[in-house]
Amino acid sequence: MAHAGVPGDHALVKTEISVSRNVLRPGERGDIVLHLDPSDGIHVNARPPVTFAVAPGGIVILDSLAEQPIDVRHGYLATSHPVRQPFHVLPDTRPGEYTLRGTCTYFYCSDNEGWCRKASLPIELTFTIMK
Repeated sequence: MAHAGVPGDHALVKTEISVSRNVLRPGERGDIVLHLDPSDGIHVNARPPVTFAVAPGGIVILDSLAEQPIDVRHGYLATSHPVRQPFHVLPDTRPGEYTLRGTCTYFYCSDNEGWCRKASLPIELTFTIMK
């Protein structure tokens, strides 16, 4: 489990990030899956949205904006469901083990104190490409 936030605040939003499938083939699709668990009195903003970026020169391309469940009653991110970032493996990728590196950025706020903070979460996810 990874933690995100500013120094001293990392416990306010616990995070877990994974890849939807540990084994993929060239050209196949998968998802980066982000679970967010804010502490009581903290919410994760839906606007601006959670964003993902992958390091250049990798073997995956992000397909679209992340799929984000919204709590329509409050307008916040519905953290009871994960955020999913679709991607696909480049078709000319050779078989082997790879590590997807990048960052995930989101904003979280205090319900009682009125402040908001930006969090950047490093991503390092390992998976295997089969022929």
